Amino acid sequence: MRAIGASGALGLAALGTIMVAPNFTSPVPYVATIFAGTTLMAYIGGGSGILSYLGVGGTAFVIAYGGPGPRADVLGSIWSIWGISLGMMIRAVISLLWSERPSRTLAEQFQAPLAAMLELLDGAAGSADEPRRAAAAMATVVGIARMLTVANDALLEPESSAINPDQLVGALDTLRRLAFANFRRAEPGVRAMLTSTVRNRIEAWLASLRDQTDSGVVSLAPLRKMVAETDTPTLEARGPAYARIVWLAQILERQLAAVSRN
Repeated sequence: MRAIGASGALGLAALGTIMVAPNFTSPVPYVATIFAGTTLMAYIGGGSGILSYLGVGGTAFVIAYGGPGPRADVLGSIWSIWGISLGMMIRAVISLLWSERPSRTLAEQFQAPLAAMLELLDGAAGSADEPRRAAAAMATVVGIARMLTVANDALLEPESSAINPDQLVGALDTLRRLAFANFRRAEPGVRAMLTSTVRNRIEAWLASLRDQTDSGVVSLAPLRKMVAETDTPTLEARGPAYARIVWLAQILERQLAAVSRN
């Protein structure tokens, strides 16, 4: 991905040279071209996961574009130096202005796997057909996979990230195990009771996250706030078949509360 980003940046530098160099000798057009190129690279670099590595193209762009330029007096000699510096300053400013808040990322992206789990619980209660349950299972896996990219980003930036990647990975693993726990192993009455209890808890969590994102006031620790404000009955094991499910739900609550470092 770094190579693709650098190659794309070199292509942009060549295109900018072809368009600007034959027609202009003043610094202004070159400043505008550098600004456009580094803005594009900074925007791409602001993506999550593996796409963020494309942002290295911003450096390659200003280095490649620092060669051609005005050659009037002393300006020609210092062009490469101030061209690279200008590009990196623009990139730094854009990254600062567009920096993503980890807390909002958690509040927004954690909603997808929780919503998919509600569909799975409907299937466990027998109110969903198999195609719908299969779709919910796939949505749960996809939602957890996307959250793992957030954990990966936090792992790459341990000093600046407000997310504990180890706790997030652990919570996602527990969420997966709870999502695919076998709710059908005991008598229908007990199954319906426990399924309803777990479902109410997840509904409350999802409502808390949606309230935070819709209101625009996201807590510095949205998952901790979500768990703390959940007013649902305490989970109790009603027979050995569901002791593991209750245990997973309790572990998940503790892990979610520890995801944010704040």
